[in-house]
Amino acid sequence: MTEEQLSRWTDRVFHPALWKVFPAHYTQHLPSTYRVALANSKANQTEARKIETSSYQAQQGITYHLQPEYLREVWDIVLETVSNTPGLADF
Repeated sequence: MTEEQLSRWTDRVFHPALWKVFPAHYTQHLPSTYRVALANSKANQTEARKIETSSYQAQQGITYHLQPEYLREVWDIVLETVSNTPGLADF
């Protein structure tokens, strides 16, 4: 996926589905947008490094565990969103 596609997927499809299904005490720990998630994945290395260089592109994987009992409902919302929202048919 391109960065633009990943941003659209996260911000317009996946996160809204999670916020509709999961309780607030769970979603409060998720990044609010793709750009926030991207910044979080780079923050640790950026803050810890001692030398600034333009070629330094460290990024860490960040994972969030989703409770399985909610996944069917999340997927149903994802399918409905991509089917009924203009500009998301490529998903």
